[in-house]
Amino acid sequence: MQTRGLPGFTMERQWRHAAPLQTAAAGPKIRVLQYNILAEALAEGSNGNVDEFESVARLRQPHSAGRHFYRTPLHDCYKFRADQESLAWVRRRPLILAEIRRHAPDIICLQEVDNFQDLKTELALDGFSGLFGKNKGYKTRHGNAVFWRTLDFRFKEHKLVHLGENIMTALLVKMTSKDGTPLVVCSTHLKAGMSGQMEELRVRQVDKLLSYIKTFARKDAVVLGADLNAHHANYSLCSGTLTQPLALFEVTAEVVPRLETAGFTNAYGDYPSFTSWAGWLDRDVKLCLDYIMLQGPLSAMSALDVPPDDLVADHPNRMPNDKCPSDHVCLVADVQMLLPAVEAAAPTPSTPTAAGKGFAVE
Repeated sequence: MQTRGLPGFTMERQWRHAAPLQTAAAGPKIRVLQYNILAEALAEGSNGNVDEFESVARLRQPHSAGRHFYRTPLHDCYKFRADQESLAWVRRRPLILAEIRRHAPDIICLQEVDNFQDLKTELALDGFSGLFGKNKGYKTRHGNAVFWRTLDFRFKEHKLVHLGENIMTALLVKMTSKDGTPLVVCSTHLKAGMSGQMEELRVRQVDKLLSYIKTFARKDAVVLGADLNAHHANYSLCSGTLTQPLALFEVTAEVVPRLETAGFTNAYGDYPSFTSWAGWLDRDVKLCLDYIMLQGPLSAMSALDVPPDDLVADHPNRMPNDKCPSDHVCLVADVQMLLPAVEAAAPTPSTPTAAGKGFAVE
């Protein structure tokens, strides 16, 4: 794939490989990219004159999660330490496109998209078609997008569904591969918030999502690319002397386990150390929020690991920064589509069965 624009965010990343699944015939192999690109409307930065905070030791540890305040918490502070100039869409747009192109995906799931036409025009040059689903609310511009490589997939239908509770939606797209194998791709973004109450709200959203997927996909394979705003494991909410009363408060993971119980598997095998490490004016927030989840006849083959924790921790802004256009890293996974199993022939009346009544034992 030809690369256009500025070099992407090139922090060191390694591929991790899964053992091949031998239980079904192999179909097409696809590469899926999941990315919360940070909406222009939400990319509010500093004036450049901000304190630099050395990353706290706890968050530097791999697979650590939570938030740490470096100063007295600012009320409703959603400004990044990165300066506003580096967060301008005209600056971030080529970096986002270069990052997508660098990984040469076949399927792309994006969240916090509020400049869809820009992305659609550019990605069309690389052979992609795409759909956008705006979140609810007349003042809201951003939403979710799904792109697919038109040489490899044929669009069938789509559905935009509201997940309730707030503005969040899910975009479901049904397509078929060149050999006719069906695939459903879902891009969604759940409500943010680091508390047990917000996790319970997200559980209600994911229950609605599972119901919509079941009706729309039926027995077809499903790729879910999502910013679930939910960590996959329990974590302590805060650390540091400024918030000592909250240091032992634990948020219980419910959303990701709900998806796993419904039959979704993580394309990464073991979950990444983090997918978002936001550097706000008063705090760091490090969590695994983004996921590529699979359901049905699909097998994960390999996945691109996130950058080493120390590499992000050593950047004073964490994320976003002058090289990273979002507070999230993209996830990339190679997935094998599996051909439907051939149904076994029913036994003839003369064939003995364990039950002795003409029924095969399952």
